[in-house]
Amino acid sequence: MQDRAELIYKTNKREPLGQTYCRDHVLPQETQEPEFPGFGKKVEQGTVDAKEVIFPRGVGPDPPEIRAQYLYTHQNYDPGEQVNRNYNLPDEIKTQGNNFMYGKEDPLSITDGVARCFRADRNEDKSFPNTVIGKVELEDYRNSTAAALSKGSNYMQGAPKVPEGHFFGKPSGKSGPNETVAACLEGATEAKDLIPDSGLGTFFICLAI
Repeated sequence: MQDRAELIYKTNKREPLGQTYCRDHVLPQETQEPEFPGFGKKVEQGTVDAKEVIFPRGVGPDPPEIRAQYLYTHQNYDPGEQVNRNYNLPDEIKTQGNNFMYGKEDPLSITDGVARCFRADRNEDKSFPNTVIGKVELEDYRNSTAAALSKGSNYMQGAPKVPEGHFFGKPSGKSGPNETVAACLEGATEAKDLIPDSGLGTFFICLAI
């Protein structure tokens, strides 16, 4: 049924499933014969095949000047060959070798800057600093003025002079004694509100009058 319905589409006629694109060309009758050799001129089979063209024998490697052209145009380096960009490097590189470094020389001559960053708590000679016993007054002042983690700040004003159970602020006049946030979240559902409806699962037919 689906194939019958899709016969009206042009793509179904021009591009049938499992067949080549139909261009409605009218070909001669001899093209329908099994012995038809095909279009075009027959190529005369020579003595050189495709293998000989790709990998010819008796031909030596390219001379250096030809290979230099391929290196310049196609970057055709051999496997493992180091790329030579023919830079005109300074004479200092040739004399110093691997010890040559670009940039301006550091007047401090620091050779372990990264290591110093990881051991900033040590002395210049890489030793640990001596333990220094500080004054207890300084430690007490720091503990009393600095805000501790998960604790309130000490403003050094003493405890508020209010009776026990006192809360600051004015109570809300719209709420009753039992109307709290917990009551709003839990709700005040009664047992009758949890009973299912009497018509639950019943099918009703409503007729328009």
